[in-house]
Amino acid sequence: MLKERVTMKPTPPKGALRFLRWFCREDYLEEIEGDLTELYEGHYDTSPFKAKWKFAGNVMRYFRPSFIKSFKTNPHLNPIAMFRHNFLMTYRSFKRYKRLFLINLFGLSTGMACALLIFLWVDNEMNIDKFFEKDDQLFQVMQNLHHTHGVETIEATPVPLAKGLAEEMPEIAFSVAVVPPTFNISKGVIAVEDTRVKATGQYVSGDFFNTFSYRLIRGNKNKILSNKNEVVISKALALKLFNSTESAIGKTINWKARDINRLCLVSGIFESPPSTATNHFDLLLSYELFQEINPGAGWGDSSPRTYVLLKPGTSIGQFNDKIGSFLKTKDKNSKATLFLQRYSDRYLYGLYENGVPAGGRIEYVRLFSIIAIFILLVACINFMSLSTARSLRKIKEVGIKKVVGARRGTLMMQYMGESVLMAFLSLVVAMLLVVLFLPHFNLVTGKQLSLNFDADLILVLLAITLFAGIVSGSYPALYISSFKPASTLKGRLDSSLGAIWARKGLVIFQFAVAVVLIVSVWVVYEQVKFVQSENLGYDRDHVIYFDTDNVNEDFMFKIRSIPGVLNAGGGNMVAGKPLGGTNGIHWEGKDQGDAPFFSRLWAGYNLIETLGMEMVAGQAFSEDFGSHNQIIFNETAIERMALKDPIGKMVKIDNSEMQIVGVAKDFHFESLYEEIKPCVIFLAPIIYAPKVSVKIRAGTENETIDKLRRIYQTHSPEEVFDFKFMDDDYQRLYASEKRVAILSRYFAGLAIVISGLGLFGLLAFTVEKRLKEIGIRKILGATDLGIIRLLSGDLTRMVLIAIIIALPLSYLIVTKWLDDFAYRIDLKWWYFIGAGLLTMLVAWLTVGTQMLKTVRINPAASLKNE
Repeated sequence: MLKERVTMKPTPPKGALRFLRWFCREDYLEEIEGDLTELYEGHYDTSPFKAKWKFAGNVMRYFRPSFIKSFKTNPHLNPIAMFRHNFLMTYRSFKRYKRLFLINLFGLSTGMACALLIFLWVDNEMNIDKFFEKDDQLFQVMQNLHHTHGVETIEATPVPLAKGLAEEMPEIAFSVAVVPPTFNISKGVIAVEDTRVKATGQYVSGDFFNTFSYRLIRGNKNKILSNKNEVVISKALALKLFNSTESAIGKTINWKARDINRLCLVSGIFESPPSTATNHFDLLLSYELFQEINPGAGWGDSSPRTYVLLKPGTSIGQFNDKIGSFLKTKDKNSKATLFLQRYSDRYLYGLYENGVPAGGRIEYVRLFSIIAIFILLVACINFMSLSTARSLRKIKEVGIKKVVGARRGTLMMQYMGESVLMAFLSLVVAMLLVVLFLPHFNLVTGKQLSLNFDADLILVLLAITLFAGIVSGSYPALYISSFKPASTLKGRLDSSLGAIWARKGLVIFQFAVAVVLIVSVWVVYEQVKFVQSENLGYDRDHVIYFDTDNVNEDFMFKIRSIPGVLNAGGGNMVAGKPLGGTNGIHWEGKDQGDAPFFSRLWAGYNLIETLGMEMVAGQAFSEDFGSHNQIIFNETAIERMALKDPIGKMVKIDNSEMQIVGVAKDFHFESLYEEIKPCVIFLAPIIYAPKVSVKIRAGTENETIDKLRRIYQTHSPEEVFDFKFMDDDYQRLYASEKRVAILSRYFAGLAIVISGLGLFGLLAFTVEKRLKEIGIRKILGATDLGIIRLLSGDLTRMVLIAIIIALPLSYLIVTKWLDDFAYRIDLKWWYFIGAGLLTMLVAWLTVGTQMLKTVRINPAASLKNE
């Protein structure tokens, strides 16, 4: 059989020819066909497989000089020559179509800048509290309170819990109790000789530095805070007090907070927590000191936070099952269960519904990640539309290239390379935009973001650029390279129905995104306005508060005597920050199966009147009662307790008999994310009333605060007068929502602008395609208005389709966002119709100038063959 094949006219095998055609031009291959046959004639004495590759090698050696010369100069052979050729073609294209080039550059660079800014923000959010060495083993103990109305999840845990878990749970390596800086007893003044510094501290148990890997500069982490009179301070505080860290160890400082005035020995210095930490503090005090200040606090009193470091290999699921009923072993009547949550997850996953995680700030991370992708996609679609419109001017060019032998893959690479090059040029402009707008972006987001060109950022930049370049160039490359030479050389372009709807679909997608963003911005704005103006049940306007350790009647009398002061009272009332709570309240007729958790507030005389809180029964605290065993409940608490005629009745709280003297109308002592909870208000002794709230007459703020400052400094010369407006504290509860509202406005505006450019591109495509038709219609008597109606009809229909698609989608999105609020606005129909009308108006304005220019074209000029 082999001999029969050998006697046949020898022809080069197909594999060898394919191999050569990959390297050589077809016309050159035809010229040397005779030489190829002659070369092959010496290889029939071996197998076809060996002959094929032996022949290919001989051909390469025989034609090496010609091949090398061709390889160096032919862009189809040499990658460098190919790049140089494509770059030159792209440069000429950009130079010829300057307007389209600038529009593409603006759209892509703006979209990439938005994506990069959002990446910086998302990356920062995702790395909050992730800096601990044993992050995967560090957990916070949470408490689920089960009662007849559902399950409530709180961070506060019983005072002895950390010690109890460490003793009884072998899976725990270390356990620590922390009274965080948000508690009023953790704020005070440090005095060293004549230097006084306002400081924020937290009370921690002994294994704090074994549990949390904060860097300890000085001291032994196994021994510090072993004495209740010891204190550990930050490096920054040490420099303020002693001008160095070396000389601070062993020094004595005077710590004053409330009625505490104690000398403490500096036994350690730690590096201040990084900017990605949620918990910031200046000094650490012994947990034993906290227990000394709060004698008698037991398993029914929940104030501190408890954190544990689990041993490697511990199953979190099994451990949660084990500690679930731990509190029942300490208090058989307890209805609370425990579970662990990873410490670094608390920032992003901080909301619960019936004891189950229900999101939190992670929703904003996801939201802005999606917005970044959509903004970038809208910019890429804009490039596609303009490139497709421009392709009409290049149909003959494409036809000629195909006739002379250009392959579709080569054309695709050329146009894809053009889009990738545009993406890299846009990246340069985007980086300039990011540098320009990053300070303002930091101001809006409340962060200190910066461009650090590490490996992660470089990879992200390359990913964004390649994504933008490939997505932007994919459709134009496929579309342009598919032109048929015969049709293109005649100046005709027969677009398929699929190609037409692909272009229309791109525009519909752009404007659907714009409508969703407009609706979202509108709803977020209305919700933020609602929470800012909602009646909270107390008056926070023109109310300031400040801390002091030395409250007495003489001091309060002098404050109330200031002409601009309407009233003043002491307590711990801070918007959104109740001080712990308790489920250890017992009353006559209590259902033993129900153990509601009561948030706990303290109020001195006149505080309720100062804040304008209403009483629905009884009266506020008064010295006329002659006893400090007075309490006030809110309406929700009385309803949960099922008490009728509660005034004068006695309840038992932590083994103390207390008398109900009033019922306060429900007020929002937490944010509007939360429903109003049962609350008990105690008559505040000095230790629990460190904050003096002062109601100031409107218009007299400056002079009244100056007089307050002088009285304060005279009364407490060793303290620092540092006041805050209560309304500012309340507004900070919704800082995230405000930032979302502001950023959403910016991104919605950019999406509309970029979408308008895409619509402009499609209109340019339509006009160029129908230019002769428009000229003929004008010759036959068509009016300018008729031409405008003809051109705008199709575009109007596309925008209407986008609105119809976007409105139900936007309804679902904003409804899901509003579900996080216990108190929310009602969605109005005009939010959605208004967004649709605004989008339509923007679309008409975008294409209006182009239409006016089109209808003024001379029909004779439009009928010429170009």
